[in-house]
Amino acid sequence: MGWLRPRPAILMYHRIAEDAFDPWGLAVSQRMFAAQLDWLVRNRTVLPLAEFAILHQAGRLPPRALAITFDDGYACVLEHAAPLLAERGLHATMFLATALLDPDREFWWDDLQRIVLGSRAEQLTVPTRTGTIAMHLGEPDPGDWRWASGAPPATARHHAYKTLWEMLHGMAWHEQADAIAALRNQAGTELSPRLPYRPLTPEQAVGAAGSAITFGAHTAHHADLTACEPAELRTEISDSISGCRKITGEEPECFAYPYGSYDDAAIAAVNEAGFLCACSCEPWSVKASSPAMCLPRLGVGAWDPSMLRHRLAQL
Repeated sequence: MGWLRPRPAILMYHRIAEDAFDPWGLAVSQRMFAAQLDWLVRNRTVLPLAEFAILHQAGRLPPRALAITFDDGYACVLEHAAPLLAERGLHATMFLATALLDPDREFWWDDLQRIVLGSRAEQLTVPTRTGTIAMHLGEPDPGDWRWASGAPPATARHHAYKTLWEMLHGMAWHEQADAIAALRNQAGTELSPRLPYRPLTPEQAVGAAGSAITFGAHTAHHADLTACEPAELRTEISDSISGCRKITGEEPECFAYPYGSYDDAAIAAVNEAGFLCACSCEPWSVKASSPAMCLPRLGVGAWDPSMLRHRLAQL
């Protein structure tokens, strides 16, 4: 059947970890990732993203071509994924939100998780530009720490987390930082990161040079570029370039839009910055007509190889 013919694709991962609370489907266990890689070695032509992009632009991308990417900059990728990639002679690109790579704290969305789920309070107050908003958490529930990818919120604290995530997502980065700090102070949660959620350190990035990982840019503060003013948009992109250069010692060739969000202004700014390609989060195959500055990617979950095969066949 025609739809079973392989098509070029880019895979998107975030964390190599096991996590019962994973509403966004960001965690893939080390065992499952290894099984996925073994299937890819047998069935696909895995290329570095830069090579994938060059062949795409030249119209010479093989139908079985595939690239592997990771977003954000989690330490677990270098600790658990990089060795598995190297063992199989494979390569991946890791997109860094450079200003958020603080070894002393988690990414804001992970910090929000432990604030909401771990707080003993039944209500938290969120600072905003126009005042404060009271968020009801409800009493702790044994199911709070379990939320499967794609499932609807099942507890009061699930609903609170989702509402707060959507609220913070729309804020400027400094407003996000202030809101998270205020929420953390009310909840009494720790600042130091939990190991499974820890961002990588500059030392780890330098140590990964020449291995199975190449680094790309993901803005400085994981900013939704469609919500940025023109000057802020350009600053987020330029600061991510200089941040990558400072952290890794190399100029980033590829870019990924945080949250997969882009518009004409974002595409133009990324193109003007000189990137070879930029990736979105649209779950499609890469077609001959796919623009280099918004290549689609398939977000990969905790799937066994048969599910990975099925999802790729559907693109």
